[in-house]
Amino acid sequence: MLRWLFEDDADDLISSLRALEPYIDQEMYSVTIAAALTKREDKQYIVNRKILERIVNPETYRKAILSIIKRDAQNIPEPEGQHVAYAALLKKEANEASDTVHTAVSVDEVLNLLEDWRRGKFASDSKG
Repeated sequence: MLRWLFEDDADDLISSLRALEPYIDQEMYSVTIAAALTKREDKQYIVNRKILERIVNPETYRKAILSIIKRDAQNIPEPEGQHVAYAALLKKEANEASDTVHTAVSVDEVLNLLEDWRRGKFASDSKG
């Protein structure tokens, strides 16, 4: 909805999200992440990395989402969740360099990451 309100004006969107930041705890990062994600009909997420990188620090996000998941590994969000899509993007980007603005995160990538988390494979994703 936020993306729809601001259409393509990324600067106004980012300013508004930053103004809301003091009121958003770690478990509500999806409010900001949703502004940078689009779910396509083929169920891939398209992530606008430039917007995402300007509103969320990837390392801070990675640590926050992994701590949430480690606390309750059985109740990991479903693949439609913004947390999982962004975490999949972080993992994907760690394995391949990309200069593109928009990155696709497939359903299979999200499902594979969820399965890893459910099996307790966190070590390769946490950098500290």
